[in-house]
Amino acid sequence: MMDYFYETGVERQMRKSDKIMRNISFATTVVFGVVYFTTFNIQALGAFVLFIFMTMFVYLSTHQAFDYTMTGTEIDFTRISNGSRRKIMVNVEIGHDLTVMAPSMSDPVKPYVGKRMPTFDFTSHREGVPYYTMIAYNTLTGRESKILFEADEEMVDAIARIAPSKVHKR
Repeated sequence: MMDYFYETGVERQMRKSDKIMRNISFATTVVFGVVYFTTFNIQALGAFVLFIFMTMFVYLSTHQAFDYTMTGTEIDFTRISNGSRRKIMVNVEIGHDLTVMAPSMSDPVKPYVGKRMPTFDFTSHREGVPYYTMIAYNTLTGRESKILFEADEEMVDAIARIAPSKVHKR
């Protein structure tokens, strides 16, 4: 069996609700800061400090990226929060754990649409960007999972070389 190493990643587009939360938390922090510095009220200071921490949390938690790493016959899907914290969310052994992989909403994955199973979304949520659906046994959770990700042709070809009967290309 040939050894493969392939790595790619995507950055998740910020949702409108995340943008609204960022703006609201920032505006509220500024308001409480102005109130405290004009009145020197102790309750305004408490609220100001609380909203500083809330704003930091919102800013740090709304930036996400995903990394797809294929080493040999394994694929790791990693979530990268705030550009520094990495956590492997899904690990799939292609030859053993892969059930099917196909473009999203195509015939091979239609039976899994609406099925109650853990779903991992590793897409960027950008309009018009095609993505694949992979149904596989997740070795980290011990359950069959649905994995949505944006694979380019090179990665699809590498996976198809390992499990040709389970991979359906565009």
